[in-house]
Amino acid sequence: MALETELKLLLSPDQVEPLRSHPLLQSEQAQYQGSQRLLNCYYDTPQFDLRANRVALRVRHLASGYIQTLKTSGERSGGLSRREEWEWPLASETIDLELLDEQHWPLDERIKANLLPCFNTDFERECWLLEWAGENPGLIEVALDQGQVVAGGRQLPICELELELKAGDERALQEVADLLSKTVELVPGDASKAQRGYRLMGQPE
Repeated sequence: MALETELKLLLSPDQVEPLRSHPLLQSEQAQYQGSQRLLNCYYDTPQFDLRANRVALRVRHLASGYIQTLKTSGERSGGLSRREEWEWPLASETIDLELLDEQHWPLDERIKANLLPCFNTDFERECWLLEWAGENPGLIEVALDQGQVVAGGRQLPICELELELKAGDERALQEVADLLSKTVELVPGDASKAQRGYRLMGQPE
């Protein structure tokens, strides 16, 4: 289990190039990690029990294989979120319910039997690993995501920046966001990709 602490920021497509060329991301502090396509299938019951309990369950397909991820409700405010997260490698795209044992599964056991694919996200992620040396130092993954959320034949665009704390003081996230925002139009975003998927299915928060 890991505690995921990240700051989500929204941007319009015309701000992508200014972000990529920002002096901070071009500096020696930032190491470009490349880009990859991420395909994600989110699961829930027909009654949306996971959404009701603010739990997210997905299977991610990336170039190196498949990963099953479970996230709990956590805290979210002003784009900053803190959530418990578990990840397991999978041999295929099929969800593994046995991994959701009593140690990891926060809901009623009977819910697991009713889990079905619910909606998908499909996006390209570019990453930088930033060694921030500001007033509150930290190691931060800077991830630019562009793509869409897809549910029931409907789509919502994804164009967002995620600053995830890997080590150090979480206040470093806001320091980095403030610096980037001086030349790039960034807006705090509280809605996760999963929440946007539920909106497409008529299940707003």
